[in-house]
Amino acid sequence: MVDALASGASVLMDVEVQVLFWAPKIFSLYFDSLYFYGNL
Repeated sequence: MVDALASGASVLMDVEVQVLFWAPKIFSLYFDSLYFYGNL
């Protein structure tokens, strides 16, 4: 049981790290495109 919890927590940590890593890139792409199309 403890092992399962520990492995589940490490998977969540991996997902969280990936989300934190990708979120700024996705947001910057999104806002760049909004800015670009707003200035056409």
